[in-house]
Amino acid sequence: MRGKPTGLNDLATAFRNAAPYINVVYVFISAIIMFTAGGWWLDVQLHTKPVFLLIGVFAGLITGFYYLLKVVNKLEKSGK
Repeated sequence: MRGKPTGLNDLATAFRNAAPYINVVYVFISAIIMFTAGGWWLDVQLHTKPVFLLIGVFAGLITGFYYLLKVVNKLEKSGK
C-alpha cells in the first residue's frame, strides 16, 4: 500500500503555519511605506520640510506595531 508523499505535505504545512507571520511583515513594511509617502506628499504640497514626513514615519510604525500585537494576541489565543 502506497502512502501519501510527505515532502510536499510537510512543506505546505510549514507555509500554512508561517503565513500569519509573513503577512505581519508585509503589513508592517507597507504601513511604514504608505504613511511615509503620504507624509512626504503633504510636505511637498504644503511646503513644510520634514514635519509630515516624520509624522508619517511614526504613524506607520505605530500602525505596524498595532497590527503585530493584534496578530500575536490572536495566535496566542488560538494556541499556534
